[in-house]
Amino acid sequence: GSQTFRWSGRYLDDMNKRETVSVDLNVLAESLPPVQEAYRDSRHIFLANTDPGSQFELLQHFPDRAIAVADTMDIWIHDHRPALEKLLAQVDGIVLNDSEAAALTGETNMVHAGTVIRGMGPHFAVIKRGEHGALLSHEVGTAALPAFPSPHVVDPTGAGDSFCGALAAALASGKSILEATERAVHAGAIAATRPGAQPSMPTAAEVNALIDDRCHEPTR
Repeated sequence: GSQTFRWSGRYLDDMNKRETVSVDLNVLAESLPPVQEAYRDSRHIFLANTDPGSQFELLQHFPDRAIAVADTMDIWIHDHRPALEKLLAQVDGIVLNDSEAAALTGETNMVHAGTVIRGMGPHFAVIKRGEHGALLSHEVGTAALPAFPSPHVVDPTGAGDSFCGALAAALASGKSILEATERAVHAGAIAATRPGAQPSMPTAAEVNALIDDRCHEPTR
């Protein structure tokens, strides 16, 4: 059988920054499997991180979608930009980190970057900013969401996937994009305190508990 997608990289002294060492597409470079008929009436679509051509092709199988959000990363921005721009014209939202937003737009100010990204098609852009939380750039305004102030960052690998999973689940449950982004920030914060990728991903109950704890923090 085909080998799974593999990414390797290194984190710098500032763990908000990473360098990609190698990317092996493996199974992601193959043709997509067909979408089963039972899933084609799905209303909430989250296109996980893969090449934008495949994301675009997959999106066409869901004509009755209410919302579609895509994840992306630096390799697609640098090496598959035309396909990514085609995808951006079709989705409602995009998730990426601050260095990727800068690479896509040429902007170092994330407020400006969000505006430029929305000019490419999406109604909103969620820009992950590591220990600084996230920036939500929406057609009705911009919101900065603070990160959970954890002193024990162990391994950020998988934090972005946890972020996206929480965001997608919250949107599918009917929460607003602002509420969904808040939950995503907390999920990513939990994941960064644990080693590994898949083992670090939190449950919904853990995210709820962390949000509840923050609501009880002293205000003065």
